[in-house]
Amino acid sequence: MAPLENLLEKDTKGSWINKQHQVIHKNTDLLLKLVNQILDFRKIERGKMNLKSSKINIDSLIKNCVNQFEIITQEKGIKIVLINTTSDLDLWVDMNKMEKVFMNLISNAIKYSDQRKDIIIKIEKSSNDVYIEIVNFGINIKSKDLKNIFERFYQSKYNEGGSGIGLSIVKSIINLHHGEISAKSKSNKETKFIIKLPLGNTHLTKDEVIMISEELKDSPDKKMEFELIDEESAVEKSKAKDTLLIIEDNDDIRNYLVDSLKNEFNVVDVENGQLGIEKADILIPSLIICDIMMDGIDGIEVCRRLKSNIDTSHVPIILLTAKNTDEDKISGYLQGADDYITKPFNTSLLKSRIRNLLEQRKRLKEKLNLPNMEPKAYSPTSIDEEFMTKTMLVVEKNISNNLLSIEDIAKEMGMSQTQFYRKIKNLTGYSASQFIRVVRLKRAAQMLSTKKFKISEVLYEVGFSSPSYFTKCFKKLFGISPTAFLNKNTEV
Repeated sequence: MAPLENLLEKDTKGSWINKQHQVIHKNTDLLLKLVNQILDFRKIERGKMNLKSSKINIDSLIKNCVNQFEIITQEKGIKIVLINTTSDLDLWVDMNKMEKVFMNLISNAIKYSDQRKDIIIKIEKSSNDVYIEIVNFGINIKSKDLKNIFERFYQSKYNEGGSGIGLSIVKSIINLHHGEISAKSKSNKETKFIIKLPLGNTHLTKDEVIMISEELKDSPDKKMEFELIDEESAVEKSKAKDTLLIIEDNDDIRNYLVDSLKNEFNVVDVENGQLGIEKADILIPSLIICDIMMDGIDGIEVCRRLKSNIDTSHVPIILLTAKNTDEDKISGYLQGADDYITKPFNTSLLKSRIRNLLEQRKRLKEKLNLPNMEPKAYSPTSIDEEFMTKTMLVVEKNISNNLLSIEDIAKEMGMSQTQFYRKIKNLTGYSASQFIRVVRLKRAAQMLSTKKFKISEVLYEVGFSSPSYFTKCFKKLFGISPTAFLNKNTEV
């Protein structure tokens, strides 16, 4: 779908070719939805559809679903009216699955509504349950059809032309939530679907509940909702292009990705997992896009190996795949994946996520540039924390040695000089020599703050041999000379 969306963006609006592309896009979208429904249906049949509930504001969830139908409701002159008799109501639901329920029911309500008739969504609460009604006025459902409307593959005049599995999936999802759904239809053309869901989470098993930690809230499947980095500002921040590594075994998709991204980034591509691992170790790219379902070493294993390698553990990885289950995403995130995009993907969305991850990496570097230089403030992966902690210990142990070299530190870290330089540069934004100098200067500031040492004592203690060079470096970092810094702290 991504190439088609690119064509639509470039088309002259209203032209014959644009209209043809819109028809293709609409039918492709319908086909995708049908495929997803069939996949859901198969999961239900095999008992593989599991509940992963969290505390969700139901009003916000429904409004988000309603907003997605804004264009089609305007075309039909339909208004969707949300009546919420509760205030700030949270329910324990599986957000992705419940979204499918509302999208299906609202879509049907629009489809079978008369022109210029309102659709009413009403939320009411009793002592133990919540009732959600979706009401439309149009084609009514006959009583004989009402009994079977939630059965698989059953088709009536109400869902004529459909697959016959949409409402069956809706009912299965509601049942998973320990709820109930029913339908009523009156002769005045009013059709009403009523969902009953229990309050709280005592009805859920331990496996059906996920507690979202602060760390997960900041994950990359959520960052896209809070911030999209402007394309021009992201490019202007650095004259040098970021390097992306694409690992994808499908030639068409790999070539399409290269063509879509090459104007904004330096793009290197390989066709399998083994080559991807080797190339990443040599190249140390700014970001990696990796398909999951590949022959040989799959994307999950690629992610695990790169994230456990000291040279590449800091590189953000976007997993790209047709697999769209929570279990697959969790598996990817457990191996250190930074984001997850399902096929067919939207190119603009992919670019936005790439920019977001690159921007986050820059911000993490800035955190490491703070005066305290505390590794614990930075926690993308444990292996990076260990590296920073060990590096700090090595530098501090040798801080008085003005002959300390990058080669000495790298040897003590068990790395080559090139590996150490690249790792420090990628994690902190400093060159290796700059990093050592900053650590020395921050230790100098700590010592001067105690008011127990003279400047001449401090500069030699932290490995400087030239007073003038020490003063110059100190002022550049802190914006104040060592003498002024000492006097300021003495006054306090």
